Amino acid sequence: MKPIPAPFSGPPPEEVPLPRTPLVRVLGQITFPLIAKLAQQDGIADFQERIRDRYPLLTPETVHHIEMMSGAEPRVRTEPIWRFAAADQAWRVSLSTSFVALETTAYTSRGDFVERLTEIARAIEATIDPKLVLRIGVRYINRIDGPALDRLPELIKSEVLGVLQTPFKDAAQHLITESILRTEEGQLLARWGSLPAGATIDPQALDAIASPSWILDLDLFAMEQKPFSADAIGARAKAFAQRQYAVFRFVVTPEFLTFYGGRT
Repeated sequence: MKPIPAPFSGPPPEEVPLPRTPLVRVLGQITFPLIAKLAQQDGIADFQERIRDRYPLLTPETVHHIEMMSGAEPRVRTEPIWRFAAADQAWRVSLSTSFVALETTAYTSRGDFVERLTEIARAIEATIDPKLVLRIGVRYINRIDGPALDRLPELIKSEVLGVLQTPFKDAAQHLITESILRTEEGQLLARWGSLPAGATIDPQALDAIASPSWILDLDLFAMEQKPFSADAIGARAKAFAQRQYAVFRFVVTPEFLTFYGGRT
């Protein structure tokens, strides 16, 4: 197998904070073997107490999954999900019978996000004890819209913009590139491109807005069965976030960092 090239391997660049960050949502998810008791309110009580100071609002939800099987009628399967939110609703923890996830629309730093995700993993480890972790994923979603959209060729490297530097730019209403890429840490599902007003590629993670936009959606994950260790999960999440930042910096120009308030 060929060596993995930079920016998908090697050390990440020094982080440049962006006061006017284009990040619209950051998510981290930890998947474990199904634990039946988490479908019941009593089964999550201890976990709630561990995280209630940060996430005091609890809302139960039911998600419906349609399962298609050859030669049979579609089957609808329901799954309970417990949503724990901060008072300002900017941070949310979701717990189901087989995963826990952390998401935010108020990201401030890699260190803060990884600390919070590790804290959630410790609460799971202490109160639920899943024994195994099956998958870890971290996802960053950026969106450029408004006046910045007119400056896209200044902000995004030409090799990434691709056909948007041709007449496609004025003709395309929906133009998304999707790639699965190898990295040192796992697989990276990367999606980028233009969306028209009112469109989204993922209604659960990216709200549709009333104007056109350009998005960069980086989802790095590893599917490996390992003993459940909160500290190990935190270390992996940090490594994932660093790799995604290296890819992000490969995509954007120095003008991008300046435009969003960064000091290079």
